[in-house]
Amino acid sequence: MNDTKVIDTKIALAWLAPFGATVVAGLITLVWMASQQTSTINTLLETQREMKTQMAARDQRDEAFKAAQLTAVAEVKLNDARQDIRIENLERTVGTKPPQSLGKWTK
Repeated sequence: MNDTKVIDTKIALAWLAPFGATVVAGLITLVWMASQQTSTINTLLETQREMKTQMAARDQRDEAFKAAQLTAVAEVKLNDARQDIRIENLERTVGTKPPQSLGKWTK
């Protein structure tokens, strides 16, 4: 006697086909999500590069402004020192010379 067992493959296909479809759909979803993340990361990196460029430009403007302020302060100090010298010279001149006579109007 030949006893052959017949295996019913319909039962295995009943759960195997939906499982396979789920796995394929899951993989497709993962690939799609990864591409979205890559796009988001690229956008973020581009924004970050732009911000660094803007920050560098702002830092240059700040340094130029600080230099201009220091120059202006130095000019004010120089002018102040010159004015002090003029005042001192004027005080010495007034102190050493007698006042000029206005003639008959001062008597």
